[in-house]
Amino acid sequence: MTETDRIARAYRELEATAGSRWDLRNHGNRLVLAERRRLAAKLLERAGWIPLSDRRVLEVGCGGGSELAWMLEVRASPSNLVGLD
Repeated sequence: MTETDRIARAYRELEATAGSRWDLRNHGNRLVLAERRRLAAKLLERAGWIPLSDRRVLEVGCGGGSELAWMLEVRASPSNLVGLD
């Protein structure tokens, strides 16, 4: 077995046992997400965009829509949120 094969096998086993790469059951992933959302809220606040209630938001590449759902926490209006995957 080559080193490349060994590494590829290790990653396959990791994916099989630990869920997807961005699985929120992983504590590190939850920390990264919390930090990203905290910084995004800070930037939105600094720009004077919070509350988002009067703004229309388009998220391109929204997947399951979890970031759009987070926008509700920064007071976005559900009728102004649009996601496109």
